[in-house]
Amino acid sequence: MKIEKSIAQNYQVMTLETLIGSFTLNERLQFINELFDGSSDLFSSAIKRLDALDNRDSARSVIAEYAAENNWDLDGEVVEDFMLKICSRYAANLGN
Repeated sequence: MKIEKSIAQNYQVMTLETLIGSFTLNERLQFINELFDGSSDLFSSAIKRLDALDNRDSARSVIAEYAAENNWDLDGEVVEDFMLKICSRYAANLGN
């Protein structure tokens, strides 16, 4: 994904063991409101689903589903911030 390469080039990404609990309150609210149509349940289920995946490619497919379903602006800053968290979860695979 283009956004992954941008993140890899512009940020030093630290590996997250889990996505659950890694979001600040402000991040959670922003992502819920702007990416998940105000649904905290949808956000929570998305994070659990993403966290359970084994690799970056699987996460990529799931993100594409959510992006299409919720009409994400893939060039927007909020999506980039969300992807930074997701990339952090799979940081060991980012260079691939």
